[in-house]
Amino acid sequence: MPGQLLTSRIREGRKAEAAAGRKRTQVHQRKAEERVVLLLHPVPKQRAHVQRRRQLLPASEEALSLRYNTSHMTRIDAPASLYIAPSLMPNAGRGVFAKERIPEGAVIERCPVVALHDPKERKRLRKTGLVNYYFLWGDKREFPAICLGWGSIYNHSFTPNARYEKVMDEGRMDFYALRDIEPGEEITVNYNGAPNDTRPLLIPGIPVEEGGMPQSKYPRVIEGIVRRLKLLWKRFET
Repeated sequence: MPGQLLTSRIREGRKAEAAAGRKRTQVHQRKAEERVVLLLHPVPKQRAHVQRRRQLLPASEEALSLRYNTSHMTRIDAPASLYIAPSLMPNAGRGVFAKERIPEGAVIERCPVVALHDPKERKRLRKTGLVNYYFLWGDKREFPAICLGWGSIYNHSFTPNARYEKVMDEGRMDFYALRDIEPGEEITVNYNGAPNDTRPLLIPGIPVEEGGMPQSKYPRVIEGIVRRLKLLWKRFET
């Protein structure tokens, strides 16, 4: 008898919870319908408020495009001639390889770019695992950007078989073949931009002979301070 009483009370409690849930749903639906009616047929006292709300609602696909600044973008298709595999370069991690022959001058890939317009983001990125995966963006290379697609996986070389071009107006980076690239060959670019630019990169993880950061017995923070002081001294001398 006590067990049946407990079971009945549990059922009643569940029914009450279900009824309360249905009531809350009905209240939310009614409020949503009232907001829609208010937007379509505002009363005079709330007309200004509704006009501001309407400004926040894109009225068309064109307005949505302008809102998110996508009207200048073009369609980008994923490359079918590439694949990712362990790099043939020592300690380089993964690399991008040609699945089929890519002729000289051909577009290897067009990559969308996510630009981080706050210059402080660069300092934050240098403290994360993305330190070797971002590019400098902007007319003055003043802020970082993350290249999507395979764009951030291409490894660096001073004897590259490809190059990249920043298309800032459309928010993307294009990769081109500098020569014929054979199937199974790793695709590399010069991180300095120009294929013949052999200035040191000072990027951790890249071999010293390829412009990487030399090993030091001092912490990276101290190395960075010393490097900045040297740059300031050179500017002072000039």
